Amino acid sequence: MIRTEVRDEQILWVTFDDPASRNAMDPETMEELVAAWRRFATDDSLRVAVITGAGDKSFCAGANLKKLVPKIQAGQLTAADNQEVYLKGEIDPIDKPIIAAINGDCMGGGFEVMLATDIRITADHARFGLPEVNWGLFPAGGGTVRLPRQVPRAIAMEILLSGEFFNADRAYELGLVNRVVPKDDLDEAAMAMAKRIARNGPLAVQRVKASVREGIDLPIDEAFEKELELADRVFADDEAAEGLEAFAAKRQPAF
Repeated sequence: MIRTEVRDEQILWVTFDDPASRNAMDPETMEELVAAWRRFATDDSLRVAVITGAGDKSFCAGANLKKLVPKIQAGQLTAADNQEVYLKGEIDPIDKPIIAAINGDCMGGGFEVMLATDIRITADHARFGLPEVNWGLFPAGGGTVRLPRQVPRAIAMEILLSGEFFNADRAYELGLVNRVVPKDDLDEAAMAMAKRIARNGPLAVQRVKASVREGIDLPIDEAFEKELELADRVFADDEAAEGLEAFAAKRQPAF
């Protein structure tokens, strides 16, 4: 089950809400998460999303294998289904920022959801891992593609091929998370980050994310061209004019 709420008028809070299953994803949960992503992408009033899990034991334990494996074996599901859960597949790229507030174990598909986010704040007791190979399965939610782009290749291969878990401090050392906080401080820390980003110019924020997303795999000269193209759109917008006027007047801009 996915629960959504809007906080502070501009922040979409998305929660994996099935603690009894360690917030594992079944087909219904996947459909609900895709709906949440689409809502976030298309609602102009929403500037930042935070995704987290209910309780303090698990962010998301990945796929609910008891429900998914029989469907896969019966040919009712394939690895290609519900790829929008991981912000890939048919869904349009979302250039609004997404923050993961990792409240506990972040495993398998949950780990792959985290890899699709922009900023990650974790509780200090959380564990991480891609254990699919332990069960003869494949991390098909982007794990083999995104992880080697976010940590050194040898580290990615160790995580992917061993299936072993690692703790929050190790995730921080590897650069997979931005911050480690006590579990009681997690929601506050995630909300503070979301509010800090939400008060910035929304077009500028989205174009900065787009520049990183589109340019990261381009040759550097093409990436510079993409950066200038996106920058020109921002500078030509009324948002930039308001920002410059507010700067000159020593007041907060009204975006």
